[in-house]
Amino acid sequence: MRKLFTAVPVLIMLITILPGLLSAEGLVVDPDGNVGIGTASSPQPLTVKGADSGIRVESDSTDRPWITLVNGSTEMLKFSANGTYGAIGDGVSINRYMVFKSGNIGVGKTSPSYKLDVNGKILGENVSASDVRLKSNIRTIEDSLEKITQLRGVTYEWTDSAKGVGEQIGVIAQEVEKIFPQVVSIDNQGYKSVAYAKLVSPLIESVKILKKENDSQKQIIETLKRQNELLKQNDKRIEHEIAQLKLMIGTSNSKK
Repeated sequence: MRKLFTAVPVLIMLITILPGLLSAEGLVVDPDGNVGIGTASSPQPLTVKGADSGIRVESDSTDRPWITLVNGSTEMLKFSANGTYGAIGDGVSINRYMVFKSGNIGVGKTSPSYKLDVNGKILGENVSASDVRLKSNIRTIEDSLEKITQLRGVTYEWTDSAKGVGEQIGVIAQEVEKIFPQVVSIDNQGYKSVAYAKLVSPLIESVKILKKENDSQKQIIETLKRQNELLKQNDKRIEHEIAQLKLMIGTSNSKK
């Protein structure tokens, strides 16, 4: 009897709202059990249709809303959010999530500092905008070779194994910043990063300087070679003249 009285309010509520839910513009359950919201035709278990349709999931401040896609008993993909960021992942570890925060995307990071902030390695091809029409105040880098020679190449190991294991090679951001501050950036946690690709520019100019110096050395060497060849020819001429003098002196002495 207690169960019957408990169910009565629910039945009354369903009788009250069911006509609206089952209308063409409300919620429709077809004979196969598929649910349509805003449509009477639902080819999937749930179909939402409307001019600006969407699904909104809310929770109170003590919990986070989430939607999970499960294959069998395995959580394959989970959409969740809290008061700080939204995330998409497999539900196993935050390091395996893609995080959306303040317009930035973090992969394996809950507090991304850049438009794309990845904690780990990336495989792919990267290009940078470089059209002359997008630039102004263009100048050739000065003293590039002198600056490049002040950089220090180092080997190191990451303190965070998620960034990589074993010996690495690179530079130190704080050292590079003193010479090329344009290639160093600081994230919202105060950590510094180096845009290694931007160091190509001073390297290009350094190679040109070295080539110019090398070409100059080649010219000097060629000049020295020609001078040396002339000296050899002159030595041979002098040796020939000395031999002729010796021959003449010997002939003169024999006549006496």
